Amino acid sequence: MSGLAGVRVVVTRAQPQASALAAALRAVGAIPIEIPTIEIADPSDGGAALAAAVSQVESYDWVVFTSANAVDRFLRIGPPKAARIAVVGTATRAALEQAGHSVDLIPSDPSDFVADALVEAFDEGPGRVLYPSAAAGRPTIVDGLTKKGWNVHRVEAYRTGFATVSEAAREELEQAEVVTFASGSSVDRYCELFGADQIPPVIACIGPVTAAAVTAHGIEPTIAAVDHTVDGLVRALVDLWECRQS
Repeated sequence: MSGLAGVRVVVTRAQPQASALAAALRAVGAIPIEIPTIEIADPSDGGAALAAAVSQVESYDWVVFTSANAVDRFLRIGPPKAARIAVVGTATRAALEQAGHSVDLIPSDPSDFVADALVEAFDEGPGRVLYPSAAAGRPTIVDGLTKKGWNVHRVEAYRTGFATVSEAAREELEQAEVVTFASGSSVDRYCELFGADQIPPVIACIGPVTAAAVTAHGIEPTIAAVDHTVDGLVRALVDLWECRQS
């Protein structure tokens, strides 16, 4: 498949996720330009709160994961053991399954791989939910599950920091035709680094939450993937390019 043959595409994701998206883009003929605008850092307490929660995971009814980064940080400490596992989408599920853990709950529709849909998929409480998340994550899971009668314990699993960008990367950006965004934080940092007026003509977002972050900067996103995964983002770009060439 070469639907993006020769198209220069900026990848703004943090490592190691940037490499996975870059590989998927190369597979369809694109030329990825890796310019991570964010980086994943340890929790502010060094992971003490997460370690304490993992040591008591059997006291929870559910563990909720909304990112592969949270899965990685959690599993570095220990397995989820007897607790049932809920995830927001296929990328998060894959991170768990690759480590040998099955998933009990996931939104049924790929177009609904967002936190709101995961809350909707939950039955009413009561019960205890452990939610390892980014330090600055959205309150959707906590607020939504609390309203449904669950006792949610949110614990910081990692922080999203701002990466620095070299002058060489800035020069590469000038040649790009597409920029991809997979999180609101990557959008915010991009605009801080380069300005909202220094952006390639095609803006591709992994889903509606990220697209909303783009809009908040006064920029109109070109596409938002229906399937909110790396593969879904690449497919959306291929479909767009092939449609333009037809």
